[in-house]
Amino acid sequence: MNKEEVYDFLKKNNIKFEVDEHILVFNMNDLKRVSLKYQNYDGTKYIFER
Repeated sequence: MNKEEVYDFLKKNNIKFEVDEHILVFNMNDLKRVSLKYQNYDGTKYIFER
């Protein structure tokens, strides 16, 4: 599935989602340099892997 197919699937199945694109990061320290809509430093990771 490509990105648009994933979005279409989510929409078709009434699954709420938001997209927050950012530079590639490899760990939580890298993520601290990224400005995200929702900052989450409690150890939870939002990962959508292709």
